[in-house]
Amino acid sequence: MVPLRAGRYAVTSEFRSDDWDKYKMDLRQPHLVLEPPEQEIAVVDAALTALRQAGILAHTQYDRAKFLAHRQAVRELFEIPWTGITPRMQRLLYAINAITQPADKLPRGAIVLAHNSVNCAKALGEYLAHVRDGNCFRASVNVIKDGEGLEVSFK
Repeated sequence: MVPLRAGRYAVTSEFRSDDWDKYKMDLRQPHLVLEPPEQEIAVVDAALTALRQAGILAHTQYDRAKFLAHRQAVRELFEIPWTGITPRMQRLLYAINAITQPADKLPRGAIVLAHNSVNCAKALGEYLAHVRDGNCFRASVNVIKDGEGLEVSFK
């Protein structure tokens, strides 16, 4: 917990999948399927549930068919020479955006995402301290479900 204004505390926690340290991708093959779709969905759904329980998301529902169409369009239309965005992270980022429907500024209730919260934690130190500061954000969850991680913060 991080102190919040006038003695209140921001909710800080961590979601970690059981296999986060074994779930790896080939950075040069961004479209490679790494696990059965059911497993990918289960891990992402568990992360969404953790975000819901922390009060960051209002619900955990997103259109899975639209996500698959989006993934297919990216596969067909974009040249991606390398990426650290794993299939799980693709689904999580899509789901969070589909659920929250974010707009261009950070009003109260906005969600901020930072990829690489695990493998670049040292470089992101000031940023992580800021989003975990209860005077700046109400909640922050470090979602560790692959080697990169995703800090999800609630304004």
